[in-house]
Amino acid sequence: MFFTKVVLFLLFVTSISEAGLFDFLKNSTIYKSYEARDYNTTKDLLLTEHEDSAVYYYDLANTYYKLGRFKEAIIYYKRAFGEGVDEHNRLHNLGNSYFRTKEYKWAIIAYTYALKLKEDADTQHNLELAKNALKKPKQQKESNREKRREKSKKDAQKKSKKEQNKARKLTKKELKALKDLKKKMQQKEEIKRMLQRNLKEKRVPVIMYPINQKESDDKQPW
Repeated sequence: MFFTKVVLFLLFVTSISEAGLFDFLKNSTIYKSYEARDYNTTKDLLLTEHEDSAVYYYDLANTYYKLGRFKEAIIYYKRAFGEGVDEHNRLHNLGNSYFRTKEYKWAIIAYTYALKLKEDADTQHNLELAKNALKKPKQQKESNREKRREKSKKDAQKKSKKEQNKARKLTKKELKALKDLKKKMQQKEEIKRMLQRNLKEKRVPVIMYPINQKESDDKQPW
């Protein structure tokens, strides 16, 4: 397979900047299929013409990336270290692949090493995206934890209020017993007031008991 170095800088809708080599001869069938965005054909052609070189693995990695098969792209970007491949671009695209699989920590590492090789605005941009993406789950987790605490607090208050309302409610039997008790208390109070009034007016009723008459002592014995 014959290759020529071509550097492609691609900016996708997702705001991830992609940089890479695709080193096919422009008149080759493989390059034409890639240019026509027939990436499955490109992949099949590459796999049939297998060779053990960094450039080959890099081309295959780029093809898998275009197919959205980012895990396979990661495998081949890792193998693509060597002669003929721009190391900054390899690491940049490796970072993009990790970003697509939401492995943000590894994406940050790849972008960081790429920037050590070359200062690049696109790589720096993607690094910031990865850092922000890594923060979001932590922020979301903290937000969810706060929401759970707030919900638990509201549930406890609601339960307490419900129990208080339940305590205030009495059954019909309890209400009747309470009403009867109140009535008896009122009757006792009425009797008490009546007795106090009678005592004040000296109208205390006199209770007469019958007197048992003793037998006469002058009875004579037989």
